[in-house]
Amino acid sequence: MSSLRRIVKNVAYGLADALNVTGLCRKTRKDALTIVTYHSFGPAEEYPYLHRLAPGKLSAQLDHLGRHYDVVPLQEGLMRLERLQGAALDRPMVAITVDDGFADNYDYLFPALRTRGLPASIFVATDFLDTDRLPWPTRIDYLLRYARNRNVRAPIAVNLETVNAGVARRVLYRHFSRLSGFERQEALEALETAMAPQGPTQAPPLSWAQVREMQASGVSFGSHTRFHGWLDLLSPEEVGAELSYSRERIEAEAGECPMLAYPNGNWSADVVRAAAKAGYTYALTQDHGVSRAGGAPPLALPRIQVPHDETLSVFACRVAGVAL
Repeated sequence: MSSLRRIVKNVAYGLADALNVTGLCRKTRKDALTIVTYHSFGPAEEYPYLHRLAPGKLSAQLDHLGRHYDVVPLQEGLMRLERLQGAALDRPMVAITVDDGFADNYDYLFPALRTRGLPASIFVATDFLDTDRLPWPTRIDYLLRYARNRNVRAPIAVNLETVNAGVARRVLYRHFSRLSGFERQEALEALETAMAPQGPTQAPPLSWAQVREMQASGVSFGSHTRFHGWLDLLSPEEVGAELSYSRERIEAEAGECPMLAYPNGNWSADVVRAAAKAGYTYALTQDHGVSRAGGAPPLALPRIQVPHDETLSVFACRVAGVAL
């Protein structure tokens, strides 16, 4: 987004918030559950490739949600919707979700939630927690940012030295998204050797001990698959393996796992059927929207993405559904 467009956006949404358009829009969501999505938290300079939400912004956003919404555990909110049957809630509901499983969820989000008594649900890619290997899209972002050698063609047909970072990212994503989990890891190891990155240490995952500690304090956990596979691009066998292994792994470490978040939001009717077969009760997409009583598909629930670089007024408008 250009600087001018960003300024206009911030002014427009700031005015809408100041005039309480957000409050009027919230009143239309008393039969709905808004699910907001985060990924990573902390100072941007520590891991610049993660697009982290700054701690100050996180605090302001959580305070806003606590003032204006009933912040509920995800499963509880969905069960409340099922019971509404045309009635309205006293306040609109919000559920906080976080994808991937970075350790900064424990370092920054967890204390902020605990101080305010707020719940959240975190969806972890289990290979990340088990091996410290970054989820593959983040690993590609890391390589492109810190590569010392971009004169690389394999495993793709484009010399990365001849294209800009955006094109290189799209080319690599397209190639790696179609590989099976183990094939992708092997190919990424080869690519990392060729590109010889030199940068900060790679961001660590949550530990299973941290998962259990957070769980004991009201944070629930679900699956983000094993290898962060983009499920609608994989074979049925690979989809089944991604879904079943991650669920079993989480259940072994932290108990029951009825929830799933589709990596990158990629899903299809076949993927929904596979999720049901693997034993999931609820699954989250990245389709923009809210879940309403009587109309929330349990295995294809919409969410609201929270960018890392927006003002509080833009965040308030985004969550309330203000569209300008």
